[in-house]
Amino acid sequence: GPWSGDGSGSFGLQQTVQWGTPITGLFRGELGGQFGARFVQAHFAGAEFTTDNRNQAYLTAGLFRRVDFGVQGGLVVDYLAERWYLNCDMVQLRGELSYMVNPCHEFGFRFTSGMQTSRSDGLIINDAATLVTTSGKFGAINQHRFFYRQALSGCTSEYLEFSVGWTEEKHGILGGMLEKQLTDRLSWQSSFTFATPGDAITNADHQHEQWQLGMTLVWSFGIGNRRTGNDYYRPLFEVADPGSFLVAKKS
Repeated sequence: GPWSGDGSGSFGLQQTVQWGTPITGLFRGELGGQFGARFVQAHFAGAEFTTDNRNQAYLTAGLFRRVDFGVQGGLVVDYLAERWYLNCDMVQLRGELSYMVNPCHEFGFRFTSGMQTSRSDGLIINDAATLVTTSGKFGAINQHRFFYRQALSGCTSEYLEFSVGWTEEKHGILGGMLEKQLTDRLSWQSSFTFATPGDAITNADHQHEQWQLGMTLVWSFGIGNRRTGNDYYRPLFEVADPGSFLVAKKS
């Protein structure tokens, strides 16, 4: 029959706050600590299977080390509170290790590992327009990515990043991020992630795709001019988002 128009968009808004600080007394003060939170609101008109809006809260905290040359990296814990037709609370571990060829060019490896799954019950609208009970167990998808990051405009905090990798669900992953300074404290950040299903998926490939596209204005406070020099205690990781915290239904 003709296309019914069923479907739902996942467009929305986000608000993020993040803080970095030196950790004194460890590794001669070369370690930094970071903490941040991100709040996402989407599906303002609901979806074809629920009238509920979607709200997500992400928390990220951990340690990192920035350098001009050599090895840098870090490890953070991400928490996700998902409030939609199902209510889930999930945790993952996220880390990266990279080599700074010089202050402008960096090659590295990034991973995520699911630490806590969550089971929930909820109500959805089926094809007969009837409310039925559904349940599921959800958790973070383990990811493995190689990335290249290039600092722009004289090796400052402006940068361009590309990543490629795979997941435990046999997705192939492509990702990217760009941050450009607009003023000394205001910058524009854009990111995308696309996870395409692998050969293990034999039908309904579109239902197993995962993607994220974000555009953010970033206001930096409490530091000097971000156009010059390296701020060694600027958070190494972005706060988790739908692109870095991929979720799947677990058996």
